[in-house]
Amino acid sequence: MMIRALIFDFDGVLMDTGRYHYKSWEILLDKIGLTLEPEDDLVLKGASRIDSLEYLLHKGQLLLSHYQKEALLKEKNRIYLDLIDHLTLQDLLPGVYPLIQAAKKEGYQVAVASGSRNARHILERIGALDLFDIVIDANDVPAAKPDPEIYEHVCQLLHLHPAETVVIEDAEKGVAAGIAAGCYVLGLGDPAYLDKAHMVVSSLAGLGLDDILQGVSRDLIA
Repeated sequence: MMIRALIFDFDGVLMDTGRYHYKSWEILLDKIGLTLEPEDDLVLKGASRIDSLEYLLHKGQLLLSHYQKEALLKEKNRIYLDLIDHLTLQDLLPGVYPLIQAAKKEGYQVAVASGSRNARHILERIGALDLFDIVIDANDVPAAKPDPEIYEHVCQLLHLHPAETVVIEDAEKGVAAGIAAGCYVLGLGDPAYLDKAHMVVSSLAGLGLDDILQGVSRDLIA
């Protein structure tokens, strides 16, 4: 099958928002007497908001009611949105905009499939929403990555077979979701962490559309 679409994760792929998620969790936990460690970031990366909170509360041996958890999640999101309020279109990660433009020029569809509930809001606020044919986030799909539902849903909306798409992910859970959906997956980051991806690069900077398509071709031939 030929590749006909690129599907981007949001956090850590389109924008460097991961550090703001980390900082917002750090601020929130400090308010309830817990601490956040650097190694926690690997667990939180790509996880849903509620799964992240459950992990942190379990680690800190803190039992809270459903209503207390809901309040904390709202507070965490408020802190996060305050921290990223300064972001603009210029904060798209290196290589992202040229890759999107090249894909669209060649007739490929371009989509976003994010586990964040803020992806569409942020893209709209910075004026990037119109760059994409479809934007799906956690408000649209209940199952969190590594469940493949979000990628299956995007493929359905694009009217494409998953094997006709390339998913670009920086998190282990996202890579697993893309593979389970049947997509080709380009990992963005550490090869040791993203070893299940079909191809791994350290950055999209300088990576052309042809580089990705050739990588897909090599994988299909292999």
